[in-house]
Amino acid sequence: MKSMNKIGLLLASIAILMLAVPAQAATSFKPGYVPSGQKPYTGLQQEEINLSEKILDTLHNHGEKITSLAYPVLPKDKNIIFVSTREELQGGKVLNSVYTYHLTKGTLWRFYAEIVGYKNSPAGIRTVAMDGNKLIIIRERERPAAVQCAMSLPWTLSAYNGRVFYLDVTKKVQTLKIYTIAKDVLKKGEADRSKCAASIK
Repeated sequence: MKSMNKIGLLLASIAILMLAVPAQAATSFKPGYVPSGQKPYTGLQQEEINLSEKILDTLHNHGEKITSLAYPVLPKDKNIIFVSTREELQGGKVLNSVYTYHLTKGTLWRFYAEIVGYKNSPAGIRTVAMDGNKLIIIRERERPAAVQCAMSLPWTLSAYNGRVFYLDVTKKVQTLKIYTIAKDVLKKGEADRSKCAASIK
């Protein structure tokens, strides 16, 4: 009987400890650098960054336009960022790409590419943030109406709900997969959007 009581007390103690431990965050968002001169889309303090003229010229000469909302940073190497681009091809097609760019070496490498029609992706894909090893990307058809509001990352994710994807940066073969947005993030995003809409009425 005494041993049963001890077990009961032990289980109760464990339960109390579990309640006392703060809940882990559902996600580990890390928004990237903000393209120089662009308004942050995450509502967080982000460092601006200028890509080298050489890289910009290389992309421009290939007809590619940078589409990134932010330049997420590779978790295992802080010198590597991700940059998304869009290039219009013949026959009504679009080449959407994601590159890795090494900040110190100045090297550019195509990490992901897809060719789609205008109807499927008229505005291309945009890099947004990292969530662990997941590179978060939104597929943007048109921008939400309230772009003049200061946006938070939950705002962005909830606004594009259904068009949020990710690439697993640990994989050699890249495939866009649907990113499941945590409920608390969606709730926060919807609240931010309501405040934003009310502020511009």
